Order: sequence, then C-alpha cells, then structure tokens
Amino acid sequence: MKKEEIVIERHAVAGRPVSGSDIKAGEEIRIPVKEEQVHLEKKQVVREEVAVGKREVQDTEEVSGTVRKEEIKIEKKGDADVKEKRR
Repeated sequence: MKKEEIVIERHAVAGRPVSGSDIKAGEEIRIPVKEEQVHLEKKQVVREEVAVGKREVQDTEEVSGTVRKEEIKIEKKGDADVKEKRR
C-alpha cells in the first residue's frame, strides 16, 4: 500500500520580509491528502460443468482351455423304478 503524508513544520525566521504567499493569521489552507486503498473482492463464477451418468458396457474376452464333461451311466437291473428326466 502506498500512502502520502503532509508534514508541516514551523520555524522562526528573523528578518525575512513577508511575501504575498505566506499564511496570515486566521487564514486556512486546505491540502488534500491522498492514500491508496486496496479493495479485494472474491466471488464465485462457473468455470466448468461435470455431467455424471451411467451406461452399460459389454466386454468380450477370448479364453481357451480344456472343458471336462461327465456322463452318468444308469443300468436298469433289478426292481428299481428309474424315470428318465428329459432336458
């Protein structure tokens, strides 16, 4: 911050003649004194927008390997009542 100040000092001067610019008794001179003041303001502004949503994503992956398969053998002997279930 920058600031201006006025300093007024009175000194006794012997024998100097009075000029027209000297201040006479009862007169008043007004000198504006200025200073710089900082004005700081903070406000919110929209900078960007963010959209949030969801979507389905399907991914395909290729794999290889051996798959086992089990088979059941049913023998129809004796008095057992076996019913076949169809797929």
